[in-house]
Amino acid sequence: MKQNAFTLAELLIALLILGVIATFTIPKVLQSQQSSQHKTTAKEAASMVSGAYQAFLQDSGNWRYIQASDLTPYMNYVTVDSTTNDPEYNCTLAGVGCLRLHSGGMLNYFVNNNYFCEGPGLTALFFIYDPDGNGDANIAGVPFLLYDNGRLTTMANPVAGSTYADGPDGVCDNVLGTLADPPWFNWD
Repeated sequence: MKQNAFTLAELLIALLILGVIATFTIPKVLQSQQSSQHKTTAKEAASMVSGAYQAFLQDSGNWRYIQASDLTPYMNYVTVDSTTNDPEYNCTLAGVGCLRLHSGGMLNYFVNNNYFCEGPGLTALFFIYDPDGNGDANIAGVPFLLYDNGRLTTMANPVAGSTYADGPDGVCDNVLGTLADPPWFNWD
């Protein structure tokens, strides 16, 4: 009587094929999951910044000469980090520091680059959100612009006609848009 069964060689080949498929699939699934998590926490940080700005306006009624640090009392964060000193995420500037958020991310104010110029007096504050909170730039952060009209964008998608200003001196350099959004972030 003839028995229909797989040979050991056939089983090993099938396992080898499944192993190759898993080798290519699992990292992509994990990367997609991490990207989705980073995107969600970045949007939460953007919402927090926008809400803090609206609360600041409601309390003070004045947006002129606002510094990013003026929004700190209106933000939900765990602690202030004033020790991380990385070329991309320098939290030691002007003693303000970076905000460590509940998500594990870090929000940097870039206090020396507070102002942006755009046409007739529209200015913006510059923030960068680091989703892993390491401050080591291994995962690109999202550069946010908060305009004085309340609009929040990324530096890769600024309001038309915006130009970068070196700081409170108001000298505009035409380099806005040179910071790209990381591949894991988009607004949709």
